[in-house]
Amino acid sequence: MNKRPITYILSFLLLFTVLVGMQVYFLVNSYALRQKEIVETVRVKLKDLEDDVDKFDDSYYMKNKTYLELFVALDENKINEDSVRRFYNDRSETVSKKLKKYVDSLFMDLGYQVAVKKELTSIYSNSKNRDLLNKNITIYESSKDKGLENSLTSGTWEMSYSKSTSEKERINEQVNEDEKIISYGFLVSRKTTFIIANLYWILFNELLLFVVASFLILIAILYIFYITYKNLLKQKKQVLVLHDMVDNVSHEMRTPISTMKLASVNLQKKHNDSNFSVLDRQILRLEKLLQPLTDPDVTTEKSDYGLNDINHLLSDLQTAEINGQVNLLSFPEQTIQVNKVLFETIISNLITNSFKYGATQVGLSVELLEDVLQVKVQDNGHGIDTDELPYIFEKFYRVQKDNIHNTKGLGLGLYIVKKVVDQFNGDIKVKSQINKGSEFLIVLPYGK
Repeated sequence: MNKRPITYILSFLLLFTVLVGMQVYFLVNSYALRQKEIVETVRVKLKDLEDDVDKFDDSYYMKNKTYLELFVALDENKINEDSVRRFYNDRSETVSKKLKKYVDSLFMDLGYQVAVKKELTSIYSNSKNRDLLNKNITIYESSKDKGLENSLTSGTWEMSYSKSTSEKERINEQVNEDEKIISYGFLVSRKTTFIIANLYWILFNELLLFVVASFLILIAILYIFYITYKNLLKQKKQVLVLHDMVDNVSHEMRTPISTMKLASVNLQKKHNDSNFSVLDRQILRLEKLLQPLTDPDVTTEKSDYGLNDINHLLSDLQTAEINGQVNLLSFPEQTIQVNKVLFETIISNLITNSFKYGATQVGLSVELLEDVLQVKVQDNGHGIDTDELPYIFEKFYRVQKDNIHNTKGLGLGLYIVKKVVDQFNGDIKVKSQINKGSEFLIVLPYGK
């Protein structure tokens, strides 16, 4: 089996896979790079956010003792974390509305849907040496949109609070010596993040042209390869057909040439009108054999074929093959409609093949049975071993037995017979016994 086409296909698939991998690599890199650029653009535009929002939130958050009292109550287990969360939620509604309007104004021209969120991430009590929060608390957020969070700012502040036994609250003030002071210290951590809710849609729109172009290029490469490979197969098939035709014609020309040579020798010895008839028939046969090379359609043409035609064929074969006797056992009384060249090709190849392999007597029967034409060729030759029967119709196959390898021929005769039978959707069967001979039975559809 020729492995070159498989090698070509595998090589192309390997190179195509590499190309696809490169396209995917560049696409992923472009995606990541553009995502990073968009995120950095948003981060730069939000750089002043902290100062702007702190004017109405964080400054109050840092100075108003309500927050500190809330932390102290949480530290003393007078309230729970949910109470602190509700406190910030109530406070954040007003801030969030202002924040959303501010953020939307920043990115209106760019078409980015940006949401900002600030959270308390930790309230660490210095007196208790523990974190008072189990989960982050949202201070404010401009939108509830979901997406990939990106860090904007983060920080930790130390805050302190003092109160006396008389419950007089003091923040960073000097107290009387007779009053007992209780001090509290907290490390408060916060972070600000932002998301770009329509980030993936933006990236998709920006990279769509690149993706479509890459996909079309890959499809075009596949299509070009398919067309090229299809054309190569077509050309290869045409070359094989041409080779078969040349092999067939060259094989079939041997018998007419041999017959003509013998007729020419006889003419030189003695003038005889029958020799001219033989020459005329063989010249006509050569013309018919060469016609398929210039006009392939002639192989389907049918004409009347009668008893005189088959007798002339057997006579000519008898002239060329002088080592045996051909007997016509039966033939239809009326003429039959066949392609003369192909019909005679079947018969002549079977008969000459019998003589090549030891036959001295060959019998031919042609019978018309309802809608089939049956051709039978029997000989008394060497016979064919049962193990070799499945291979005798293969191209160039020759039976390997005794001194048969000395027999002239290329192993094309039975191959050509099988090709012709297949062309007409017929069937061929073989019976053979060693040293007793062989029988070839061909059944061809007729009248269809």
